[in-house]
Amino acid sequence: MLTRYRPAQIRLHWIVAILIAYQLIVEAPLGRALRQARNGLVPEFNLLVSAHVYVGITILLLVLWRLVLRLRHGAPPPPQTEPAKLQHAAKLAHRTLYAIMIALPISGLTAWYGGIELAAEVHEAMKPVLIGLLALHIAAVLWHQFWLKDGLMSRMSLRQKP
Repeated sequence: MLTRYRPAQIRLHWIVAILIAYQLIVEAPLGRALRQARNGLVPEFNLLVSAHVYVGITILLLVLWRLVLRLRHGAPPPPQTEPAKLQHAAKLAHRTLYAIMIALPISGLTAWYGGIELAAEVHEAMKPVLIGLLALHIAAVLWHQFWLKDGLMSRMSLRQKP
């Protein structure tokens, strides 16, 4: 039985986590550029704006790769001590997180390259949803690690237990 994720899955998880953190930190210049474009101005070149767009594309590709690996190799089962309702909630949260990680870059690309205002609004509306899901994900991991002490966090660690 699979007890931990494969190394490629783990690396992709942490790379995507770092890229999402980067996106959340540097998204302000992109907002200014979008407002300029909406007002009929040509946005000034800004390396952070370009980086936000290309990092978004990278996140989309890496998340799709993660899904392929998950479908091909599976995932470790939830801890046996976890109640069925919490297992269901975790599954729903993970599916929603994957959906947001795919929908955000697609809506951003549609807004940026397609100039579609609705896509920009949807993209902006998903940001607090993503932040909420990430907070829930981190809280759940910490709860498992420090309250339940069930070793769940070790499944996403590159270091093997001795």
